[in-house]
Amino acid sequence: MNLNKFLLTIGLASISISVQAFYVDSMVKFPQNNSGNGIFTVTSDLTRTEFINIEISKVLANENKIEKIPYTRENFPLWDLATSPGKLVLHPGEAKDIAVKFLCQKNCRNENSDLVYQVNFIPVNDPNKKNKKQKVNMLFGMAPYYIIPAKNPKYDYSYSFSKGNNELTIKNSGNSYLNFNVDNCKDKNIPEGKDCSVNYHLIANRERKIQIPEHLISHSTILRVANHDESFLKKNHL
Repeated sequence: MNLNKFLLTIGLASISISVQAFYVDSMVKFPQNNSGNGIFTVTSDLTRTEFINIEISKVLANENKIEKIPYTRENFPLWDLATSPGKLVLHPGEAKDIAVKFLCQKNCRNENSDLVYQVNFIPVNDPNKKNKKQKVNMLFGMAPYYIIPAKNPKYDYSYSFSKGNNELTIKNSGNSYLNFNVDNCKDKNIPEGKDCSVNYHLIANRERKIQIPEHLISHSTILRVANHDESFLKKNHL
């Protein structure tokens, strides 16, 4: 996936992409099974070794507002998600799997709502070098989302499209994640090098206004709305 073309409308500042650094296999990840556990794959795109710290924040959405609660030493007893390892060394061209472990065993509060987390991959200077004059690492990190779906999902959404300014308003009023896919791939006039579809990811209790690129708008444009595994899927014509 070309991450520079990936549009994520899940939060306020959801993604920072560095130029020619490391990249993560997905910016929205779900557990591999009912255990809640999953895996991120981080791949180096640099010609030098990189040192990366991994931090987790819990994400709460209420009345279209986002609150992020960092997991720190001070609130360690409250942690219900962790990664292994918590730090990694990434050599040039190397790829490594990072295990995400759901720690909750009972009363996990995902019966009627998703559990949403942001996993921050933060490049840092070589911890073995104590030189105070060491150059500051100016590379940006990446902050994908990890979502444990509600066991009892209720899907409710709405949308409106203004043809005058190509503005799409999407709202997720349900209790679980939805993906809004704008697809114009049947249009034969898509300019060369342009993507014919784009995804917008929305967690529960969120509303977004999005400017749709002109080349994605035609009489054949379709808006697909789906949950994480497409067991819920609706198609709408814009």
